[in-house]
Amino acid sequence: MKYIGILVLMCTSAILYSQDKEEIMKPIEQMFEGFISRNSASVRDAFVSSPSFYSLSEEGLSKADFENFLKFVGNPDRPEVAEPIWNIKINQDDNLATVWADYALLVDKKLNHCGVDAFQLIQTSTGWKIFHIADTRRKTPCNLPKKVKKMIEN
Repeated sequence: MKYIGILVLMCTSAILYSQDKEEIMKPIEQMFEGFISRNSASVRDAFVSSPSFYSLSEEGLSKADFENFLKFVGNPDRPEVAEPIWNIKINQDDNLATVWADYALLVDKKLNHCGVDAFQLIQTSTGWKIFHIADTRRKTPCNLPKKVKKMIEN
């Protein structure tokens, strides 16, 4: 009987952990969906009021401006952009979560660059919100999964 109780506790913990991961991923998915659909209001809602953005490339570390990012997202004349992610790893402690994922940035269905996205999120009274994004950027090597390769026009 003792083992049944332990098994039930383990299953319940696994379900709650899975639900937390789904909730943590919601603002990231919202950001990418808004990016594709050019919906800057939806993208803004995935973040805290003043998030930070940093990129590390061959040129070094650079900081991006959130308001300029939102203007780019909502620009009807910008190119078609998609950023699929894979190899997603989520770590959480209380109201803080980190999501680490490989990504490829596709511009007009062509590979622009790839790297790793590192999202920092905080749980607020209205749900999880992104407060920081850091990414790496490189042209090669990009070990893309088949699903991403299928998105690229040759």
